[in-house]
Amino acid sequence: IEPRDIANRLMKVREQLCEEWIYDLGLVQKENEELLRHYTSTLTMKRKDAAKHKYSVFEYSHDPSIMSPFRIENYKELVSMVTNIAVIKLEDEFRIAGQYYKENWLVKFMSSTGKGLEGNELLDAMINGPMIMIDPKVTGDSTNLTIIEPLRMAEGVMSYRAAAADEFIKILASVPNEHKQITCALLNKLYYSSEIEDEYI
Repeated sequence: IEPRDIANRLMKVREQLCEEWIYDLGLVQKENEELLRHYTSTLTMKRKDAAKHKYSVFEYSHDPSIMSPFRIENYKELVSMVTNIAVIKLEDEFRIAGQYYKENWLVKFMSSTGKGLEGNELLDAMINGPMIMIDPKVTGDSTNLTIIEPLRMAEGVMSYRAAAADEFIKILASVPNEHKQITCALLNKLYYSSEIEDEYI
């Protein structure tokens, strides 16, 4: 068993996964666009008919013959991960801005309708969530009616998850360079070790 051979194989697999994940994370914005396109379709046709015109971004963007094992599962996990991050970011935004009614709507949605849902399924449910109109007397503002629109909430999550995907892409893009540094450090170590051995021969 050669530890270096095992490490090299692991790095190759790691780089392959990074390439796939960079590509797949780049599809998050397309997922957002498809969700909104499908939602618009439901406004002009019956929901069952609209479902027939919904397409899978993943299947449309990949060739099954060259995919690595678990590619579909990894894709779903990536989409779910950036979506969950986005929900947290949006909650933080509302809390910092003092938009407590929107924050409460999002928290309640996640603990009820959205409970157990992930990724696109979560956003699809959010888009079709309940619209709420809050009486100005309740908010203390006698002039403006506070309206919480599910579509706007979902768009906020979509925006944050696209940004999260971009951040992860930047991190993953640095992996090959990290591997080069690891290899160079190992070669230097071996080189200087051999020099020291030569001195004692």
